[in-house]
Amino acid sequence: MTVGFGRLGRGDGWEVLYEQPPFRNRDLVADADDLFGPLRLRAFADQLQDFQRAVIDHAPLPFMARDARAGVAMVEAVERSARECRTVRVQSTT
Repeated sequence: MTVGFGRLGRGDGWEVLYEQPPFRNRDLVADADDLFGPLRLRAFADQLQDFQRAVIDHAPLPFMARDARAGVAMVEAVERSARECRTVRVQSTT
């Protein structure tokens, strides 16, 4: 699995659209080889905490269901694009 950048297939090659900057937290710098270190996974942990608060405390989620559907549609399009080696349009989630 590749983590840290997004690519777009163009003809016979790939164009890097985005590359994640290094993680910095005060004097801490995430090791580039440590893909599953605490600094890199902070956003995922925050999402799980939001979900936990919603389930246990009945707190509102900081996103709408349409946002979640859009995220799933994007991931499905990325997987299909990688599998078929071509550009795939993200399906509408409205």
